[in-house]
Formats: sequence, structure tokens, C-alpha cells
Amino acid sequence: MPFVSEQIGDIFDAPSGSILLRKMGCWGSACIQDEGQLAMLPFASLQSGKTHTIEQFPAAFEIYRQHCSTPPTASHRESLLGTALLIPHQESDSHKHANKQKYWIACIFTSIHIGKRMGTKTSILSATTTALQDLQAQIQSAQEAGDEPGSVYSVRINSGLFKVPWFETSQVMKASGLSIVIVKPEGEG
Repeated sequence: MPFVSEQIGDIFDAPSGSILLRKMGCWGSACIQDEGQLAMLPFASLQSGKTHTIEQFPAAFEIYRQHCSTPPTASHRESLLGTALLIPHQESDSHKHANKQKYWIACIFTSIHIGKRMGTKTSILSATTTALQDLQAQIQSAQEAGDEPGSVYSVRINSGLFKVPWFETSQVMKASGLSIVIVKPEGEG
């Protein structure tokens, strides 16, 4: 039975084989300039005083970047909105981070841009809904092919740069049919 639960900790303490869920931009860049500040890097976490960067997942990041930029057109990138990309564990990536865990990476595309050009709350929630449906289908396909992706772990997506109240995104996640463990750092409300 699907569920969404919350726990305190660090997403990178998830068991080996888990799927780490991240909301992503459709442009495939390692960093995004947002109103003069450097936005959080994809696959980054500042939880529990630890910093994890894309350098720990270079093979997965390259798959994400290629997915976003092939073909390198704005219309292709816009077509990614509301979809997911499930990246199987990349053997070379497990050697890049301290715990040596083997993670699948799930990218869900919930807004094309951030900052002044980001989508509205309604469009971000709608894209999150369809992206989670797409992710569920991809997980099922992987299982039918004999792969064994583990449980889905996520941070509180959409609530930071996209400024969507966490409660609203959590309701979308609960309705998705997926079982998701939300990991939040100590002291986060």
C-alpha cells in the first residue's frame, strides 16, 4: 500500500539501492544563476551539516544533462515538463561519495525555469503530479525487466526555490500512488 512518511536525517543515508528523488530543471546545467545567486546544484543536499554535490554522481548527472539537451532545443526542454527520468545506479558513481551506496536517481521535471520565470504554483503542482505518474510507470517497467529499484527517498521538493508550500506538494505526493520517504534535516519544521 502506498504511503508518504517523514523522517529526520540525511537523504544520503538511505539504504543502498534506494531511489533518490529530486525535482530538476529542464535545462540540464550543473548550476543555475537565479537573480544573482547560485542556486542549489542538482543532486545536492545540505542536510545534517553535510554537503553532497554532483561530483559524487557524475555518470548520473551526464545522463540527466544528455536527456535535457538532446536535441538542444527549447521546445525539447519544454516537453520535459511534467515527466520523470529514472537513472539506474551507475557503478562509477558509488565510488564518488563517502558511504559507497548504490543509488538510483529519479529526476522529476516540475518547472522549466526558476526565479522570475519559474512556473506558477498551480503549474508546478500539476507538473509534479504527472511527473510522479511517469516515475511510477518507469519504476514498474524496471521491475518488470528484472531490475530491483528500492524505496523512493526525497527531500521536501518544490518548497525551496519554487516557493510552493510543502503541504501542497505533500498532498500531491500522497495521491501519487508511490511510497515515498521524505527526509528532512534536524530542526526543519
